[in-house]
Amino acid sequence: MARIRKRASAMSTRARLLLGVLLAVGLALGCKGEKVATKASQEISFSVPVSSVMMHSSSLMKGKQPTDLVEVHLAGQVYHPPRRFDPLIRYAANLQTSDQAGTVTLFPLQVNEKYGYINRAGQLVIPPTFSDAGNFSEGLATVCFGINDGKRCGYLDETGKLVIPAIYSVADDFSGGLALVTTGGPRKRWGFIDKKGNWVIRPQYRDARGFSEGLAPVSVTRLLWGFVDKSGRTVIPVHFRYAEPFHEGLACVFLDGKYAFIDKRGEVVIKPRFSRFEEAYFSDGLALVEIGGSIEPPPTPYSQRAPTATIGSEGKWLFIDKNGHTVIAISKPLWKPHPFSEGLAAVALYASDTNPYGGPCGYMDKTGKLVLPARFNGCSSFSEGKANVLIDDVYQIIDKDGNAVEIGKYYFIGDFHGGLAGVETGRGTGGYIDKAGKFVYKPKN
Repeated sequence: MARIRKRASAMSTRARLLLGVLLAVGLALGCKGEKVATKASQEISFSVPVSSVMMHSSSLMKGKQPTDLVEVHLAGQVYHPPRRFDPLIRYAANLQTSDQAGTVTLFPLQVNEKYGYINRAGQLVIPPTFSDAGNFSEGLATVCFGINDGKRCGYLDETGKLVIPAIYSVADDFSGGLALVTTGGPRKRWGFIDKKGNWVIRPQYRDARGFSEGLAPVSVTRLLWGFVDKSGRTVIPVHFRYAEPFHEGLACVFLDGKYAFIDKRGEVVIKPRFSRFEEAYFSDGLALVEIGGSIEPPPTPYSQRAPTATIGSEGKWLFIDKNGHTVIAISKPLWKPHPFSEGLAAVALYASDTNPYGGPCGYMDKTGKLVLPARFNGCSSFSEGKANVLIDDVYQIIDKDGNAVEIGKYYFIGDFHGGLAGVETGRGTGGYIDKAGKFVYKPKN
């Protein structure tokens, strides 16, 4: 499952019960979402096995209350999205990521507040007995029992057998044969296990990320980061204020008060000059960064990136290549895009000259040309040749030529992974559709 890193409450896996997912909760014209205190053990949690990154027009949310929308548990607080949405609001939950090896054959599904697994035909093959469940990654999936401080996670194989005991307070997806885990406790430390549950790198890090392209960012002090290989050997010294995993050969780091990119030798290849990043990695050869705006502090502790506004810092968003050269500079009427995925990037338009919020969205190519007109109220990134969009509060799935299949007025539709996309009703129940828009498992009301 995309690692939504739910630490003591969590299931974790980008399916990372991703940790973390990095969520940017929009601040509409300075109107912050409601905030409700929760136990500090809850960093990020969601209730359903679907995920997407989507631009939303504020007109869709007219009259809805914050409690009608997704709750994001981040850094010990619950953030309700604001009543007035900006066009770029990110939701994330249980993503199957492209770097996870193997063919997706089983999919997590919530039934009556418990999670089980269905196969591609929509048959329930692993009964719903888990309090949380992630996507399969390299043949294993994170599953959890219990909630909050009592939650313990382990790993399930595709036969439904718990092959690694549920002894971890957080257990991330396997990547490159290793998984990042912690057993919790007052002196919580992170380490890496193999597929037999053996410690390969014993718990010693205050913070860490999973392996990507053979290296993992780790922090010994929570203030300084470096990179280790799969033996635990430090290959890039611990001296960055923050570090993201490697993608396409480069990693984003915080250095000398700004964001930069390094290669696998630890050499700075794109100098520190960016005030913030979007997704913090190269995708399709490009990275989305901001220059000239107010500096966004690096997330700390692990996986926490505070919700921030995507406009108003007086900066300029750019797509850069791996040499740091500007390929596309975002300017009116374009407002702010998503990173590129499969050759296209979702992008919103300004609603007016004085108010960027609530404009329609469409898709542009790598020349900056709008190839799918901005006629949608919501746009996700493309995944497996499909994207989900909103028109008048009705979901559709489209291909890269704009051909659409209407799905209906569902609460949420996720990205396609393994040929299926998750669908949520908003009542804690989930289902899946195929690329033709047909339900293989229809949500139960």
